[in-house]
Amino acid sequence: MKKLIFSLIGLLCFTVSPIFATTNLSIVTFNTMRFAKDIDDEQYDALARITRYLDADIYCFQEIRGGNPDIILQLRDQYFKNYSVFLVGNYPGDKDTFHNQAIMSRYPIIEAQFYSNIYYNPFILDFTRELLYVLIDVPCADKTAVFSSHFKQGTDTLEKEQREKEATMTRDIITNYCAEFPNNQIVMCGDLNTDDDAGGYGNAITILTNSSANLRVLNTVDPCSGYDTTWMNAPYYRRFDYQFPNPRLVVSSGMVFRTDTGCPLPDGFSTATSTNASDHFPVWQNYILSPAFATNHARILVTEMDVWRSSTHAEDEFIELYNAGCIAENLQNWAVSDIDGDPQIIATNTAIIQPGDYAVISKGNPANSDINSIDDGILNLYITDNLDFTSTDDQLELLKQGQPVDGVIWNNGGTMASGNASDFDSMAEFMWKYPLLRNNYASNEYNARTVKVTGKNYAAGESLSRWRDENGNYVDSNRKVDWYVTNIFTKGADNFVKSFTDNPAEILLTEVFLAENDLSEHFIELYNADCRPIDIGNFSLTNSQGIGPVFSTTNAWLLPNQFSVIYFTNQTTEICAAKKGVLTILSSEQPDPAADIITLRDDSGRIINSFSYNDSSQTGISWNRYLNDLTAEFENTDSNDNWIPGIPTPGAFPETIPEGGTLLFVIGYWLLVVWQRR
Repeated sequence: MKKLIFSLIGLLCFTVSPIFATTNLSIVTFNTMRFAKDIDDEQYDALARITRYLDADIYCFQEIRGGNPDIILQLRDQYFKNYSVFLVGNYPGDKDTFHNQAIMSRYPIIEAQFYSNIYYNPFILDFTRELLYVLIDVPCADKTAVFSSHFKQGTDTLEKEQREKEATMTRDIITNYCAEFPNNQIVMCGDLNTDDDAGGYGNAITILTNSSANLRVLNTVDPCSGYDTTWMNAPYYRRFDYQFPNPRLVVSSGMVFRTDTGCPLPDGFSTATSTNASDHFPVWQNYILSPAFATNHARILVTEMDVWRSSTHAEDEFIELYNAGCIAENLQNWAVSDIDGDPQIIATNTAIIQPGDYAVISKGNPANSDINSIDDGILNLYITDNLDFTSTDDQLELLKQGQPVDGVIWNNGGTMASGNASDFDSMAEFMWKYPLLRNNYASNEYNARTVKVTGKNYAAGESLSRWRDENGNYVDSNRKVDWYVTNIFTKGADNFVKSFTDNPAEILLTEVFLAENDLSEHFIELYNADCRPIDIGNFSLTNSQGIGPVFSTTNAWLLPNQFSVIYFTNQTTEICAAKKGVLTILSSEQPDPAADIITLRDDSGRIINSFSYNDSSQTGISWNRYLNDLTAEFENTDSNDNWIPGIPTPGAFPETIPEGGTLLFVIGYWLLVVWQRR
């Protein structure tokens, strides 16, 4: 089923980005039992499998290891690259540094806060652990407020009273929030250490659900056993983990996920996966969003920029915006700024950008600016002055009525000039809710890099562009992963698509030719069978000893259905301009003509493809990946059975061989070869 889904997504890769109203929202609450010590831990593997399988839009995590709270960021960076994380851990005022908490969201977190205590005159009531709150901007739906906490454990009188105080404080906070923001969808998640069915745990659940906020208890169970148990520390089996939605969230489906009750197991799971992950089971809920009341808002993003050209080519510079919201937005009196100088107004008159349309800001006569994007999907806006941004380190702010709407920070050297430090802090406050929104390991990490001129520390004039995900939506996690650098401009059109799952790019080894005498005739051919352009600049080809060319650049884009040919010469590695649609790469490294295994790895070191040959008789023969004569597609499995000898065809498709057919060809002057595919 997953393969079918990915195939359908692939068909959409180059369609125009539509704006879809989000109609469903999935949420997981999961006590992770102090998570894992590191990513090599068995617990980490089990937790990663479960969270990836549940594929939720929002995760509420309790009990993240206090000694290593950033483990949740490692999980995000490995498997949920386009998610934002609100992590409470090791901050001044933490209530419990032993047990940290986090909320992770597929959609942008636009507010983040935690509550440690509430003042009830004359008393101060403390949470055992913080109550977390985030506001999430769900596309084309009313904003969703998510609260998450971890109440006091234990069954003695004082522990029950503490839980009831925490429930009272939480109820009052959510009740007041609901009164102030009645249109927002609200859900409370967490480990409340209370089981109403078992008794002896106090009245925290009753208190929490008894208010004008109308939070309600859901009867969520394991689908195979029918148990609502979420804690399995024998001999006590309790329901401690809950989700409490308000009436604006309509329950579609839900489950307690566990692998030990006889349900069919997903691939890669065992009956012990749940117990290896935690002593709690995650609660997954899928909600149908109510018809929107206040949802109709625009969401304008910076999606591409080329602002580093010389003054003689300033007319070629541009900034591209995109309306990712649901209604049109008037950009009149909006501005762009680098914070240091005066903001540049991008439109002095009416300038309407429709949902799903682009605005392109460039130098020119403002009188020629468009007033609406409705005709061709592009709102052309002209400004008098140059787009004056620093190519080494700077920031771009998009301003509406003087308030930041979006922005990007870039830095090529790793450290920012001292004069720009305050600018960075200002942008970080807006973009990352610094220091609360822990989108980066280091609080001063920049969220983009421009490409550098060789040996220099300034930009070469390429485009800094925002990725789209597999669904065609522009990613918006305010991190480096959102952006790429390319010399393939998409001004006023959809940017490239990137998979933010852990699925490897579909780049294939398609031909290996080892010349008999002349090293310069050796070549290896690659082919992009993916639906998206792939930057293979930091991919590598290695032999069995791990020695081989690494294409040390970040600007070697291979388009869908395009070939790349690597020629082995005595020159240093060089990326050449594409000739006749073929990306040519020169490398001084070479495979062993006697016997070797050629392995293609992506920029993370992951193996994508490999091909082996075993004796020197292979020289003079070109080995081609089998091209199916019916589908005209390369066989995409790593087996030497899918390779056939043939004549060299660098940068082109080989001859096809029908099933059971033969191919005759001549190598050199005397040798006649007959190859039959069965």
